Amino acid sequence: MTNLYDKINTKFEYLYRDACNYKTRNNVIYEGGLTRTEIKEIFDKCDGANDFIPAQVHMPELGFDDITEDDNCWCEMMYITITKEEPTEYNTNGPVKSKDIYNNFMNVKKWDDVTYAVIPDTNDKIEI
Repeated sequence: MTNLYDKINTKFEYLYRDACNYKTRNNVIYEGGLTRTEIKEIFDKCDGANDFIPAQVHMPELGFDDITEDDNCWCEMMYITITKEEPTEYNTNGPVKSKDIYNNFMNVKKWDDVTYAVIPDTNDKIEI
């Protein structure tokens, strides 16, 4: 008999907003469920208004095609929910596990917006 909890996954919904307030959203689903406590701990690890740096916790980054001085590396965590939807994120070993993402958040000592900074293309000719 199949365990009902074997089919439960975790959906992360987050928002990117640049300095001009242009926005884009992302939903990713990882294999396996998280507890309410684990979800709260992820939100507690976020900075300020649920801000986090996706690349630092190995989640897909958000932004726009043309990087400008208005861009940054921060996103806002909107919701983390339990779902029966299929996982959307895979690596060479199969679906990415929600517990791995949880552990990535728990391993953050400090959000590093220097290492993960978004740098505009500087190949353009600058006239002085």
